[in-house]
Amino acid sequence: MKLLAALYFGAVKENLPASFTLNEQESLVWQCHRRDHAMDFLKAVPISGLNQTVAPRQFQSILKYWLAIPFFEEDSRCSMCNRPMDIYADHAVHCASEVGSKFRHDMVRDALLDICYRSGVVARKEVSLGFLSNSDKELKPADIMVHNWEDDKDVCFDVTGISPFTTSRTRNTPPGQAIIAAVSRKRTKYLHKCMTLGYGFQALAFSTMGELGDDLVLFLKRLSNCLVSHDVNHKIGNSLFHRLGIIIQKGVGAQLVARLPSIDL
Repeated sequence: MKLLAALYFGAVKENLPASFTLNEQESLVWQCHRRDHAMDFLKAVPISGLNQTVAPRQFQSILKYWLAIPFFEEDSRCSMCNRPMDIYADHAVHCASEVGSKFRHDMVRDALLDICYRSGVVARKEVSLGFLSNSDKELKPADIMVHNWEDDKDVCFDVTGISPFTTSRTRNTPPGQAIIAAVSRKRTKYLHKCMTLGYGFQALAFSTMGELGDDLVLFLKRLSNCLVSHDVNHKIGNSLFHRLGIIIQKGVGAQLVARLPSIDL
């Protein structure tokens, strides 16, 4: 029965764009949905101790964002920074004001750090490395440093969250390319500096649509193996991906709800 259901819904996914007229936003969202791990958040078991529960208002907002249902009227403004707000709330997931992109970033970083701890992996967050930019400005510390991770070297991990709808100029970018571009920027900025001091470097990139960068996928798979080794009775499966997926969407949901007009709350 499971196989028949998979075949049926697979056919539905293939034929849906041809059966309905999709606008530009809906088409790009549809392509994002088909990426690996994009739907992982729907498979997460609600566990409050692991922060895997979502309030009804947040979950409703997440689904609207995922289904490209307009949130705001034309010419609306962000309630946090007073900048123009697009109808699909793309600005909301980029806004740096209160409950902003850093809020979502920190939620994901802390979840990854907690997984490291539960897996018996020694890791620290916000480790200052003393890096300076070309203008002598101190660069931010490593989001996560994992000790003895790669060839007995400590590895610096930069947690990076992006959106596939960054600006109107990049809306036609194929799904996955925004993550590739973000990882490339991070490597250009930090890889050589880390290697010079004897550290490894990786960028753990994810998108607001649940897409995961290759380095993040490999990181979770290795943590999964560590978790099994740390607790032989632990059946892990893909639960780490499900957990990360729901954490990402909790961050997105919090950003959206914080910017909704009070009449909608």
